[in-house]
Amino acid sequence: NGQATFSNVTYAGLVYAKFTGGSYTDEATSTLVDLTGFNLRSGVIDNTGTGTLQLTASPLTEAGFQIADTQAGGTAALTNVNTAIARVGDNFGLDNINLTTVAPTAIQNITGTSDSDRYGAVLAGISQQAFNAGQPPGSTSIGDYINTTATSGIDKTAFTKAVNDLVTNPNTSIYISGTLVQTVASKIGSSDTTPPVITINGGNTPVILAIGGTYTELGATAVDAVDGSDPVVISGTVNTSIPGAYNITYTASDTAGNTSKAIRPANR
Repeated sequence: NGQATFSNVTYAGLVYAKFTGGSYTDEATSTLVDLTGFNLRSGVIDNTGTGTLQLTASPLTEAGFQIADTQAGGTAALTNVNTAIARVGDNFGLDNINLTTVAPTAIQNITGTSDSDRYGAVLAGISQQAFNAGQPPGSTSIGDYINTTATSGIDKTAFTKAVNDLVTNPNTSIYISGTLVQTVASKIGSSDTTPPVITINGGNTPVILAIGGTYTELGATAVDAVDGSDPVVISGTVNTSIPGAYNITYTASDTAGNTSKAIRPANR
């Protein structure tokens, strides 16, 4: 269930765990997945103590960690990680659940709609979404899913369908009730509907280039009211040897899946 117990330890301040390797049974296909060389990071606790320490890691905590790293332009300050993880949890319908300390219920042990049961159903939904997309279970598909979640947010339509499909998939329907599916599906997606604001460096005044000249990309930044900063994807090219009008497009998505675009015209 992604939770590790550290016994007889003394800890102080900001602490997190990184899990490497192991295996798990993919819920949607009942396939045993080997995770040799695969890493997942837990959320962060800020405490001091001696004795037993429990931390939970899942694709959602790792996605939050990656979001925090991206916003920091490298390695995130540990004080910012849990905010990003909470945002991911909110998008997946796990609002007000501490994903660092709450362990998801293994699918075969789900009995109701507790926080742990909802968490377990969400992870099963992630497996189902990959199955629906024709992706074989494995560390590659998990890694791709985490990276997509961290950079583009949740695909609410695809994930909602996947959660609903849990009650018809024979591998999951014996454990997942319609009530649990309805509880999870009703909460999927953040209340945030505002996309990030893109600022084009140098402004979006058309760039005028001479034949054979050089186009210099100045880039752009994206600021989101919830995420802070979001990565910007640049597309388009300028061929200065062929006369014409060109557009460079800047696209940014926040972790709630809201997307915005901006265009820099370039004429030769």
